[in-house]
Amino acid sequence: MVQPNERTILIQRNATSYTGDNTKPRRVVVLDVFRGLLMVLQSLDHARSFLTALTEHETWYSQPVYKDLVPSISRLVTHLAAPGFAFMMGFGIILFSESRLRIGWEINKLLKHYIIRGLTLLILNAYFMIFGIIYVIDSIGNVSQTPKSIEYETVDFGLWRFIWLLPGEYKWLFSMYPPLNWLSFTIFGILYGYITLKQAHNKRYNRNLNLKIGIFLLTLFLAIRIPGKFGNINPELLPSPPPGTLFNNPYLTSILQFVNAIKYPPDLSFITLYMGLNHLILAFFYSIPSSTPYSILNYFIDFLFSGPLLAFGQSALFFYMVHFHLYLIMGLILTFLFGSNQEPPYSIDSWQFWSMWIFGLALLWPMCIKYAKFKSRKEPDSLWRFF
Repeated sequence: MVQPNERTILIQRNATSYTGDNTKPRRVVVLDVFRGLLMVLQSLDHARSFLTALTEHETWYSQPVYKDLVPSISRLVTHLAAPGFAFMMGFGIILFSESRLRIGWEINKLLKHYIIRGLTLLILNAYFMIFGIIYVIDSIGNVSQTPKSIEYETVDFGLWRFIWLLPGEYKWLFSMYPPLNWLSFTIFGILYGYITLKQAHNKRYNRNLNLKIGIFLLTLFLAIRIPGKFGNINPELLPSPPPGTLFNNPYLTSILQFVNAIKYPPDLSFITLYMGLNHLILAFFYSIPSSTPYSILNYFIDFLFSGPLLAFGQSALFFYMVHFHLYLIMGLILTFLFGSNQEPPYSIDSWQFWSMWIFGLALLWPMCIKYAKFKSRKEPDSLWRFF
């Protein structure tokens, strides 16, 4: 691993402020901040589902036509979260395994840790399902009401279709993220982590690599999207384009439709566009200097790399669990006070929705700081560190 110096060190000012232990190996702060950004975007999507009537989802079965700018952007920008999380899961496996092997863990202990972590996540998932607070339950209900073709109704796809391929509901099974589709992001993260492990603290290397990957993926997205056939799931779900549209491609009718890719399951356009943007965001974070001659910029840098994004990223699962309950409670209070929200999208005034979303993040910030300090005092194999 390269030695930290003026040219290569990552921005780590106050990086251990939430852990209170400067003797431990320093984390790659950029990755924590990036993970924190993904958490914020995810919370926007969930808050939108709990606090507004806007519930469109881009699926194999139906695709919304986005027209209004604010509701559309508030949905599309959150698409960065799911592939980013799956990618970071794979990347995190490499970083975590390397750090634990370095302190003397054996392979058997490492495998035991991952088994326990997986079982813990399954239990947490069951909790969310039992109490019905995963917002996509509503979306799958909408999907189930979408008219299906005669062929669809007469073919029994069976259980494995929902486990491996498409989102849906089959008897006792509910599957919104079939593993065969999303595993590719995690495998890519593992490969990326393996390749970059020895350069984890080399700022220039990671900036250039992420920039190249991002540009390559976005170029591939254009090559797929402009013709509108291969790599685009069911473009016929959208209204027919006006006569004379290039390639008769409905995705070329507006900028919003151009970036409106199918997420459930992710088609190739979705993968290349949003993973390309994720890599450009990482490249941007790696490009930010540790200090500048300008005090205002230094304040921004300190806030970015020592503020809420760092706290959210270092307590990601804790944030995930708490923010669901927080915005759910907000939604229940609004329903109790004003009645069920049956109006068009954002019937709650925009400033009210955005204020409540930001207020929720403000409440989560100190909670995540305290939890990060709490778990840092636990042993490396403590269950509390899973969160």
